[in-house]
Amino acid sequence: MHAFDFLDKALTGEPGPIYALAGDDSFLKRECLLRIKSWVVADQDPSLALSVFDRPETPFAEVRDELDMAPFSGGKRLVILENADPFISSHRSLVEGMVNKPSRVGVLLITAKTIASNTNLYKLLNKKEMIIDCKAPKPVTVPGWCVRWMKSAYGRTLPMDTAEYLVESAGPELGLLNQELSKLAASIPSGTTLSIETVRPLINRSRVDQIWGIFSLMSKGQVGRAITMLHEILDQENEPYKCLGAFSFQFRKLAKLARLLTGGISQDQAMQSAGILPFVRNEAMAQLKSLGGSRIRKILTWLIEADRGLKGGSALPERTQLERLILKLASTPATSPTPAPAGGLRR
Repeated sequence: MHAFDFLDKALTGEPGPIYALAGDDSFLKRECLLRIKSWVVADQDPSLALSVFDRPETPFAEVRDELDMAPFSGGKRLVILENADPFISSHRSLVEGMVNKPSRVGVLLITAKTIASNTNLYKLLNKKEMIIDCKAPKPVTVPGWCVRWMKSAYGRTLPMDTAEYLVESAGPELGLLNQELSKLAASIPSGTTLSIETVRPLINRSRVDQIWGIFSLMSKGQVGRAITMLHEILDQENEPYKCLGAFSFQFRKLAKLARLLTGGISQDQAMQSAGILPFVRNEAMAQLKSLGGSRIRKILTWLIEADRGLKGGSALPERTQLERLILKLASTPATSPTPAPAGGLRR
């Protein structure tokens, strides 16, 4: 079950004995954890019904004892095991045993970066819908999430075109988007339509301006400056995968725009269908012209290759992988997308 589905559904009845939050999105993990905590602990005193372990060397017996200790209030006890990857590796068979023979009075909540899908533990949890996928979602799904989250978390209606503008402006990271949605809900009076024109002055556009700045430099063939700007972004955040996500979000729109224009649709209709917002349409057309038909047809393949590489499919440093992507996409690409001379590239 993906975290989106878990957060959208109503939690009724008794909670299950074990839940595992696996993935790299800290916002999704936190929201799922808070929801499960509210469901299990309910109106009990947390000091009596909640235990948290965050030590990799936590003994299994200590966790099991906490699970089997009934709260004085008579409800369920919640035991949270954070950053549990080392714990799972050390006690995998014992954790599997807890899935098959769970505690009668306790609920175990595990957070981990990953639980491999080929393991027996994953299969046991997945069969009982007790594993919640908290991986960062694909950027294309994020505007829809913004619409749903604005309604459920803040009670406001967010039009889809405004959600797309927000993601394009702030990037696809859910934690940052939640901050922007909270700001909009608090700053714009209830009853006011959250149109693009209304929200634009309040949205932080720093990331999208940087990404389109790289695109502009690439379209002019200024590869060195584009790579320098890439390093500036990574020096601020040092999260290459999020940077690739922002690239992918924009380039997939360009690829769709190219397909629509080739099919004979008018430029205005194609721009609207591809989700290219008015204030970046000139830049989008300049980028399309600089790419040319042959490279436009390769965009999705290159993005998939970069995604696999950053997930461990390449031995190259992450920054170098993004630099090579820029070299492929630049207006005057090098004959071979290889790193610059010593000192020109950094890890």
